[in-house]
Amino acid sequence: MSSISNQGTRRLLFILVLFILNDFAQAQNLPILNVNRRAGLEFDKFSYVNAKNLYMESFLQDSTQIEIISQIARCYLKLNNSVEAERWLKKLVETDSAQSDDIYYALAQQLSKNAKYEETAEVLRKLNEGKARDFRAESLARLDEFFASSMLYKVTSLDINSKRSDFGPMYYGDRIAYLSARQKNRWIDFNFSWDATEFLNFYSFSPGDSLDDVKPIADLNGAYHEGPGQLYDNDQKIVFTRNHVIKNKLGRQEDGISKLQLYFATRSEDESWLDIQPFEHNITSYSFGHPTINPSGNTLIFASDIPGGYGGTDLYFSVAQDSGWSVPANLGERINTQGNEMFPFLEGERLYFASDFWPGLGGLDVFVINPWGDSGKPVNLGAPINSSQDDFGLITDETLSSGYFSSDRMGNDDIYSFQSQFYTLSGVVKDLISGAPVDGSNVIFLDSLGRVFESVNTGMSNTFSINSTYTGTLIAFPVKSGLLVQDSLRIHIDPDFKGTKKIELFLFVPDLEIKILDESGQEIAQAVYYLKSIDAHKTLQPSKSEHVYEVTPGETYELFAAADGFYSKRDTFQVSGDYKGQGEHVVRLKKVVVGESIRLDHIYYDVNSADLRAESEVELDKVVGFMTDNPHLKIELGSHTDSRGSDAYNLRLSQKRAESATQYLINQGIDKTRITPKGYGESKPVNRCVNGVNCSAEEHQENRRTEIKIL
Repeated sequence: MSSISNQGTRRLLFILVLFILNDFAQAQNLPILNVNRRAGLEFDKFSYVNAKNLYMESFLQDSTQIEIISQIARCYLKLNNSVEAERWLKKLVETDSAQSDDIYYALAQQLSKNAKYEETAEVLRKLNEGKARDFRAESLARLDEFFASSMLYKVTSLDINSKRSDFGPMYYGDRIAYLSARQKNRWIDFNFSWDATEFLNFYSFSPGDSLDDVKPIADLNGAYHEGPGQLYDNDQKIVFTRNHVIKNKLGRQEDGISKLQLYFATRSEDESWLDIQPFEHNITSYSFGHPTINPSGNTLIFASDIPGGYGGTDLYFSVAQDSGWSVPANLGERINTQGNEMFPFLEGERLYFASDFWPGLGGLDVFVINPWGDSGKPVNLGAPINSSQDDFGLITDETLSSGYFSSDRMGNDDIYSFQSQFYTLSGVVKDLISGAPVDGSNVIFLDSLGRVFESVNTGMSNTFSINSTYTGTLIAFPVKSGLLVQDSLRIHIDPDFKGTKKIELFLFVPDLEIKILDESGQEIAQAVYYLKSIDAHKTLQPSKSEHVYEVTPGETYELFAAADGFYSKRDTFQVSGDYKGQGEHVVRLKKVVVGESIRLDHIYYDVNSADLRAESEVELDKVVGFMTDNPHLKIELGSHTDSRGSDAYNLRLSQKRAESATQYLINQGIDKTRITPKGYGESKPVNRCVNGVNCSAEEHQENRRTEIKIL
């Protein structure tokens, strides 16, 4: 991650250096070497406001100092001032264009945060010249997609917002808790030197409250930073973030940094928070924060900058066990990136989180994903929840119809509410006859003029759901290749309807029942088979009952059936193009009879030779298929001659021919232990043509044959 990136902003709560103003006063007493040295000292102490002012003083004395311009840009990045960061980054590359890719990407980030998307695209285009397309450039190609839902939600800035940072909402019983750096009017100005604001503390409000109605949560607030958290176990427990504290004193590392850590607390009978205990896997040299936890309290997800991750801060999870919490595990590259992932919120199987790397509108955007799935990428929630600035810390109900989130879209971290302005149509597509769900169908929605305004696929879940603001009369109908629509459904939506309407749509599904019978017409109960669509290149699964399959008129299918004691059979057939009913396809299997001989036609050899002719391979390939489909069978491959020639010669010739045919089968992959070659010469004629009998050519041909016998 770029050293000039804004991953260190105060909001991110991951590199919190806690110098109060007394520290700065001591710095003023240092020997004045020069302005740059003093500025560097302030920067190294993370006092970015002071550092920026000193660097500006130096710049005014000499505006050609590349390093000073770079440091001013860094200060504005750390202070999350995208407008000034853009201005100074532009000045940096204008003064000296030979900057690293990270500098140009930092400029692209700030341009994007300032909604200058065309300029962003141009910077990324230059950045990517001669390279593979940068993953981050995807966002510029998807702007329309990110604004597609902009009319679906109403976003409102809350009256409880102060002039300082307010962010990180969490559900707190019937109230909403959040973090604020609002002025406490204390006689000691106990400020956080990063951006000269107060330390963060927990407050709570009820929906509709004003700033004057906000109440501090005193027993959760310490002397330093508190961070985001979440209630669980029927709101009787909480996991939250705060600075590392040892015996009520700030626990600092050698570099003066106090990292964030996770803590647990339990609510007492008088509603106060007691027994505050650290998370057992905290590491004081790294930050652990932004926790979310499921209602039962056995799955914890949080953000951390511990080594071994994918980027700046990653999301990790830990599971409660009898012996304590499991060792945290990274949620993996489906979620984590080279950038920063943070502020997770778990609602059912949905994980909402903020990221500054996945394609978005700029800065931190809010995404959603099933963290336990094995496929799929995070989905950007789009505008109006996301903006070109940082948007993060979303909490919501199970339907994403309302909730709260944090954003600095107006230049300061504030809490916003969002409320859906849409209704939901959800339902299932069913087979008209059986009532069984039909998967993989499309549902089309038309407005009153017959124009398509929405289309959705049911997928393998057999269900569909859309959010829409369209009101009036609409028409819904399902579509699937080869199936007939039973009827369209007319739906009237009142202008003030904002709920969920469940509907059912029907298709007429042609199906086919498979029956496996013996030669007498009796069902073979132990038979196994598969049905495969040759056209669609897929094996079908029963759709309605054990032996009934959904089929597509006009498609060709292959049915393979087998049963113990029967010859397997492979059958290819086509469903008629005008097939509209419920029919059946019958396959009859023949019983295996040991000692039974099967004549192979069209096995030819050269005269007085054991060499197979090319046309013989067609018939032998059928034997290969037969042996493959019946892997339990062993056979004798017998070769017979007519009576012309001596008995001894014919016997030798037939043996060689039997061995030649056997070798062909072996060459095609049939195990040699399953085939016994046997030459019979002229010893087993099928007609009267023995030695001394005058026969026609046709009669002699009957005796020249190849047979397989079941052993």
